[in-house]
Amino acid sequence: MIAAIITVICVVMTLIAFQITRQLGRPGFAVAGALTYRLYLVHAYNGFVLINFIGRALNRWVLLVAMITGMCGAAYGIHRLSDVRFASWLRRALTRAAAP
Repeated sequence: MIAAIITVICVVMTLIAFQITRQLGRPGFAVAGALTYRLYLVHAYNGFVLINFIGRALNRWVLLVAMITGMCGAAYGIHRLSDVRFASWLRRALTRAAAP
């Protein structure tokens, strides 16, 4: 099973690398891809703290939906407030720093 999963991942990555999947691309996919790292940064620690703080007071399914919504909202907020705002400035600064 693990070998099959790894094989599927390799095949998908190869299709992407050769741009065979280009016609499947949608603008929302770029935003979703940008949110993954921000979601990784905010979910674990903040999620554990919130679950320990209010976990016994709420129904676990309500808490799950609230946590998913809240963490995705926080990741989107970080993306819009910092990444989009500073991307062009950072790109110019790095380009100047890399120039001979």
